[in-house]
Amino acid sequence: MRTDNTVAFLIRCAARALVGWAVWSQPIVKAQARGYHEAWVAAWRVDAGDCDVRACGLVFRHPCEEEDR
Repeated sequence: MRTDNTVAFLIRCAARALVGWAVWSQPIVKAQARGYHEAWVAAWRVDAGDCDVRACGLVFRHPCEEEDR
Protein backbone atom coordinates (compact mmCIF):
# COMPACT_ATOMS: atom_id res chain seq x y z
CA MET A 1 0.00 0.00 0.00
CA ARG A 2 1.57 3.22 -1.15
CA THR A 3 0.43 6.62 -0.04
CA ASP A 4 -0.27 9.52 -2.38
CA ASN A 5 3.03 11.16 -1.40
CA THR A 6 4.99 8.09 -2.41
CA VAL A 7 3.26 7.86 -5.77
CA ALA A 8 3.83 11.57 -6.40
CA PHE A 9 7.51 11.15 -5.51
CA LEU A 10 7.89 8.22 -7.92
CA ILE A 11 6.18 10.17 -10.70
CA ARG A 12 8.52 13.14 -10.15
CA CYS A 13 11.56 10.84 -10.23
CA ALA A 14 10.38 9.17 -13.42
CA ALA A 15 9.67 12.52 -15.08
CA ARG A 16 13.12 13.87 -14.17
CA ALA A 17 14.79 10.69 -15.41
CA LEU A 18 12.90 10.94 -18.70
CA VAL A 19 13.85 14.61 -19.19
CA GLY A 20 17.48 13.84 -18.30
CA TRP A 21 17.61 10.97 -20.74
CA ALA A 22 16.02 13.09 -23.50
CA VAL A 23 18.54 15.91 -23.00
CA TRP A 24 21.57 13.62 -22.66
CA SER A 25 20.65 11.72 -25.84
CA GLN A 26 21.31 14.84 -27.92
CA PRO A 27 24.77 14.76 -29.58
CA ILE A 28 25.50 18.45 -28.94
CA VAL A 29 25.04 17.95 -25.20
CA LYS A 30 27.49 15.05 -25.16
CA ALA A 31 30.05 17.04 -27.16
CA GLN A 32 29.81 20.03 -24.83
CA ALA A 33 30.06 17.76 -21.78
CA ARG A 34 33.28 16.24 -23.15
CA GLY A 35 34.66 19.73 -23.75
CA TYR A 36 33.80 20.84 -20.21
CA HIS A 37 35.40 17.70 -18.81
CA GLU A 38 38.60 18.28 -20.77
CA ALA A 39 38.71 21.91 -19.60
CA TRP A 40 38.19 20.81 -15.99
CA VAL A 41 41.01 18.27 -16.20
CA ALA A 42 43.32 20.82 -17.85
CA ALA A 43 42.55 23.40 -15.16
CA TRP A 44 43.57 21.01 -12.38
CA ARG A 45 46.61 19.53 -14.16
CA VAL A 46 49.84 20.46 -12.41
CA ASP A 47 53.21 20.00 -14.02
CA ALA A 48 55.22 17.63 -11.81
CA GLY A 49 58.44 19.51 -12.46
CA ASP A 50 57.31 22.80 -10.92
CA CYS A 51 57.61 23.80 -7.28
CA ASP A 52 54.74 25.53 -5.48
CA VAL A 53 52.45 25.70 -8.51
CA ARG A 54 49.40 27.94 -8.29
CA ALA A 55 46.38 26.58 -10.14
CA CYS A 56 42.78 27.79 -9.74
CA GLY A 57 43.70 29.80 -6.65
CA LEU A 58 45.19 26.78 -4.85
CA VAL A 59 48.86 26.21 -4.13
CA PHE A 60 50.17 22.74 -4.86
CA ARG A 61 53.44 22.14 -3.05
CA HIS A 62 56.00 19.84 -4.63
CA PRO A 63 59.47 19.26 -3.22
CA CYS A 64 62.03 21.01 -5.37
CA GLU A 65 65.03 18.95 -6.41
CA GLU A 66 68.36 20.65 -6.07
CA GLU A 67 70.37 20.51 -9.28
CA ASP A 68 73.76 20.76 -7.54
CA ARG A 69 73.58 17.36 -5.87
